[in-house]
Amino acid sequence: MKKLIPVIITCFAIILMGMMASGSVTGCGNYPDVSQDDPYCPAIEYVQSLKIMEGQGDGRFMPEATLSRAEAAAVLVRYLNLDVPTTRDYISKFADADTNTWYSGYFDALIKKQIFEGYPDKTLRPGNTLNKAEWLKLFYVTQARSGSNVEKHVADVAINVDTDWYRKYVNDALENNLLDLNAGGFGPSAGQKRKLVADLIYRADGKSVDFTAQAVTVNDKDAVYLSRFGTADAHVTKEASYDLNFGWNYPKNMTFVWSGGDASALYSKGDQLVGDTQDLGKAVVGRFGFSGSVSDANQADYLAFVKAIVERYDGDGVSDMANLTLPIKYWQFDDNNMDAAEYAEFMKLTYEGVKNMDSAAKVVQGEILSLSTAGKEFWHSVYAQFGVDYFDIVMAKATGSDDLGIGDYRTFLTGSNINKPVWLFDVSVKSGVGENEQAQDLFKRVVKAFGDGADKVIYESLDASLSIVGDRKSAFFVYEALINYIDLFNSVVVKGTDMYEFNVGGRTMSVLWGATMPAGFPTGYVGVNYLGDELADNQFTTTDGPVVVWK
Repeated sequence: MKKLIPVIITCFAIILMGMMASGSVTGCGNYPDVSQDDPYCPAIEYVQSLKIMEGQGDGRFMPEATLSRAEAAAVLVRYLNLDVPTTRDYISKFADADTNTWYSGYFDALIKKQIFEGYPDKTLRPGNTLNKAEWLKLFYVTQARSGSNVEKHVADVAINVDTDWYRKYVNDALENNLLDLNAGGFGPSAGQKRKLVADLIYRADGKSVDFTAQAVTVNDKDAVYLSRFGTADAHVTKEASYDLNFGWNYPKNMTFVWSGGDASALYSKGDQLVGDTQDLGKAVVGRFGFSGSVSDANQADYLAFVKAIVERYDGDGVSDMANLTLPIKYWQFDDNNMDAAEYAEFMKLTYEGVKNMDSAAKVVQGEILSLSTAGKEFWHSVYAQFGVDYFDIVMAKATGSDDLGIGDYRTFLTGSNINKPVWLFDVSVKSGVGENEQAQDLFKRVVKAFGDGADKVIYESLDASLSIVGDRKSAFFVYEALINYIDLFNSVVVKGTDMYEFNVGGRTMSVLWGATMPAGFPTGYVGVNYLGDELADNQFTTTDGPVVVWK
């Protein structure tokens, strides 16, 4: 049947991982003063997810509030991911500087980079409201963008010497869709509102809203890392991996194992893995392992090994592999031959090595293979040794339960005071049933897993039951439909045991397979079945299996 491609916001409108809500959503980004249908919602959720801008003390975002110069300094340091100096060597040179305030470190970092200059009278005026012209110039300086001298003839921006210092930035911002003008023009002297700060960052990062007739796609450098889907060893099953638009390769057959040698001995294999994966438009989870006796000397050598490997694939332009386009930003330590104390020590070493070389990278805890008594005891011992400070994400093996096991994992982790994203790997179809039942069951379990709090799902392999060369089974098309229609969602609301609402770039995608229906359904709705086939008007029923519908 014909495959229906929905008119939805593309991947650029989606925020980074970790902002998924498993319960009711009270507002955009859970801010009570910003509605989900606010046109600035995607931008606000985007800066929230990157921890560039967050709510005020009372939980509100205050989108209409203006930004002070001190607040702007904090936003820019977070956006640029600059280190905040421990000393105040630069801010102290300004007459009104207070080196002991919350903002002094932010100013110091920006002044050091020659981004913030202060006023001619050697003051910073941190409490002053930043106006729109000042903010735009400041932001352009951070991007090293020169502006444009092609005049846009904005009503309230005169072409004279008085506007030379910011006018070229207005020209360029309009030319590149970084700025929308209101009816009165630009308003250069007006205070810069918080929602407009978020909007400029959002647009500058390539996240502009694009209502085009296409399905969600993750084939963009920045958006790949946001994908909710992946498979094991995608670089091996290239044909099927290319045809499916997921973002993640979890390479079970390639681990950077330290065994006493130099890191460079593994560069060839690592380059091949990363090169093959990025050619598919996917991102790699880098995996570390250890082989040898556990000693202080070996721990030091292992740490140096981790740093060298991360340096090669972190994309910072220093000692990177040739033609690196999709750096490794997620790293994992996993070794099933260690006891809990040894494992905890090497997980800590891995974390420290990774963060030392790439502070923005994430560290994935090794695989939780089961919640047997022995499994729980092992992980409790690991957590007890170093707490939960040395990993950012939990990797857990999917189970045969109707939510892939996420509910049990969440309960276990909560008992250890852990509230971190959980990725489920080795997702597979049910055995011993027919192909159609397998397909529907896979669809429902993945949706339920997301509804109950899973952050990402990674299928076991594309060369197994999901796809056979020349004879792709129904489960292949289920995975394709899930990726096309709910990937890159930024929140999910559970409306019942048989209805889930995924917010994908501001559009609600309702997933149904029972009697519960969205308000007003089916009037005005379009949709696909669980295989991705278009639903005609007279086929809006869940009798034949799950459907995805939207307006």
